[in-house]
Amino acid sequence: MIKEINVTSIDDKMVAELDSAYKAIHASNGVDKEIHLNLINTTGGIEKAYQAAGIMHAEANKTIIPSTKATGTLDTAATLLFAVGCPGNRTAEPDAQFTLNDGQPYSKESITEDLEGLDAKVYNTLCSMLAIKSKVLELIKSGGKFSAAAGKKMKIVDEIDGFKNAFAPSKSGGRGRKKTSDSKASVENADLDRKGNLTTKNSAEDQNEESKTIQSNTPLKGKRS
Repeated sequence: MIKEINVTSIDDKMVAELDSAYKAIHASNGVDKEIHLNLINTTGGIEKAYQAAGIMHAEANKTIIPSTKATGTLDTAATLLFAVGCPGNRTAEPDAQFTLNDGQPYSKESITEDLEGLDAKVYNTLCSMLAIKSKVLELIKSGGKFSAAAGKKMKIVDEIDGFKNAFAPSKSGGRGRKKTSDSKASVENADLDRKGNLTTKNSAEDQNEESKTIQSNTPLKGKRS
């Protein structure tokens, strides 16, 4: 069974819907067991996001794959919920915007130990999801929004949706096809090398002759004219 939940607000209702979806999947006999969370311009409380994350990562639910998708703008709670989806199954629209700090920014000199309260908790959570620590810290310190591309570099976004050309030719591996021009190209290159060496040699000989001529015409030091 695959359950899909559209999330615009992370609240008690959303947490209850998520819990109910997990129970329904456990009760089903289906082979596929997945939950798809579509976060669309989502806001909410961070503590509620942690409640939802607790359900998704509960030992009893680890056989159910939680996929997350981001569309529009996500606040810190929504970014957190998106990031705790199963690695490899977190997709974002190209224009999606994420946030890791809705409050005041930190100074540039701040270090991990300076993070306070929920900021420290968010930092530790994303790092446990194998996000790049330095990038997480910088984005929490600076505050504001960041792009899906930045999220991918930070490793909380696995894939960015994009336009796919349905008419693009399929790529062929080219196995079994002989490159008939290789031997000809090799011969031509060898010939060029020989010519190049010959030219270099002739050039060197010419330079030697020219050097001798110059030396013979140059007056010796101390010679009277």
